[in-house]
Amino acid sequence: MKKIICLSLALCLLLTLAACGKKKDEGTLVAYKDDEGNIVTEYVSENEEDKEKNKNDIDNEVKVTLPLVLIDSEYRNDIDAYCEANGFIKGKINEKDQTVTITMRALTYDLNLVRIGTKVMSNIGSAIDSGEYPYVQKLESYSENFDEIVMLVDGEGYKADKQHSLLPYYLGECGMYYQLYTTENEYRCTVKIKDAKTGEIIDEEYYETDNYGKEY
Repeated sequence: MKKIICLSLALCLLLTLAACGKKKDEGTLVAYKDDEGNIVTEYVSENEEDKEKNKNDIDNEVKVTLPLVLIDSEYRNDIDAYCEANGFIKGKINEKDQTVTITMRALTYDLNLVRIGTKVMSNIGSAIDSGEYPYVQKLESYSENFDEIVMLVDGEGYKADKQHSLLPYYLGECGMYYQLYTTENEYRCTVKIKDAKTGEIIDEEYYETDNYGKEY
């Protein structure tokens, strides 16, 4: 089933810049992505060869466009102050669609995705533990960018709940919330509800939105 929803998540923007430290006799502490895409940190000497080695991951710029509503209200009229407070390079408000485009270093962007991914997983875990969905058993799988989420449930309990559609809707919002912080401008999430006993997909919902919350 295909559903189109408006993403309206007025959650706080949890974006911070990781600071570089210094350790005596070991050089500068830097963070970068390894060949498998994992973020690692290590001390490196400060010669030109080592600086060049880490230049691409540290100095490249990434632009992310977010709904203005996700920016703390105290900064919505002063994006320069917001960027300075969070360690971003610069920001620009797009009055036409009420979004803000933030330019940040590539490393900052990668670290933000890790933080937002952790936030999404925490929200999904809270839904499971809350008791609001007593038929939920566990999260079976999710894709790297949360565009597919599979939840295991007690099939009979799920079908008996007249409001069971709230579960896939919530999971769909969680998935698209993560995608807001990527460089994409269209967000989509397929939620599959699977019977833990039979392995049958008993419900499948598709949610999508474009351009930071506008329906299409």
